Order: sequence, then structure tokens, then C-alpha cells
Amino acid sequence: HTTHGLTNIRVLDAEDGVAKVRTNYVVRRSRKQLLDTYFGVTYYRLVERDGRFRILEKRVCLAADSLSIQGSGSAIL
Repeated sequence: HTTHGLTNIRVLDAEDGVAKVRTNYVVRRSRKQLLDTYFGVTYYRLVERDGRFRILEKRVCLAADSLSIQGSGSAIL
């Protein structure tokens, strides 16, 4: 089971119909009776189309020196 949480969502800039957004995130994954927690910052470039925001670009920055601490190198983001 995996859960994703976004906090501190901030619009950094909005120009020419494109918004630059920064969020903090936390991902919690439970498997084999172990709980792994990953956290960091995500940067988005969003554009509004047909009344909905679409992701043009997404950059995820993990706030850990390595994944070996977590015991797993699987893709979680």
C-alpha cells in the first residue's frame, strides 16, 4: 500500500499561461510489514487547458543522501 501527500503548494511564477509550482511531498509505502517514508520537493510547470490544469513538466527531488537507507531502490515517485 502506498500513499502520497503534497503540502505547501506554492505558485512561484505565472507567465504566458504557464504556472511554475513548488510542493513538498511525502510518500509512505508499506510492504512486507515494513514502512518506508520518502520525502522531498517537486517542481511543476502547469498549463490550463479546457478548464483543467495539465502538467507540462515535473521534476522530483528526493531529500535523502541515498535510497540504501530505505532498504529498497524501487521507483516510488
